[in-house]
Amino acid sequence: NGIEYILKPFDTKTISNALEKYKTLEKNFSKNTIPYEKIIETIKKSNNQTKGSLLVTVKNKIIPVKLDEIAMFYIENEITYLITFTKQKYSIDNPIDDIIKKLGNNFFRVNRQYVINRKIVKNLLKNLENRLIIQLEFDFKEEIIVSRRRTQEFTDWLANL
Repeated sequence: NGIEYILKPFDTKTISNALEKYKTLEKNFSKNTIPYEKIIETIKKSNNQTKGSLLVTVKNKIIPVKLDEIAMFYIENEITYLITFTKQKYSIDNPIDDIIKKLGNNFFRVNRQYVINRKIVKNLLKNLENRLIIQLEFDFKEEIIVSRRRTQEFTDWLANL
């Protein structure tokens, strides 16, 4: 919808009249505009919630593991593993990059090797090189260190509980 048509050849008076018409109409604009940005953000967050499950194969069985039961993913010897909060370990056929697309905001890729659930973070430690070490709610065989380039993003993600 146009406010005013400006046709060639135009002069200062034509432009001035068009701007005056806009200013007049602007006074009638609704002061209670709908915050579309907030609505879109809410929809994105609701679409990005942890729902569904991943299928894991154990011998000749296919087992669905609910995403809210998954504590972390990690790669070891080029195999992707999933660990649940009950400390069950499964290998997964899908690459970790494909898995991340299915996960919600509760998961974060802290480095090339680990993707963790927010609920598993007990606390953080800083080492001598000022890098973050994640302490988990249960014992794990290795230290999980947040990559340098993801440290700020990780702390922001963790703060937004």
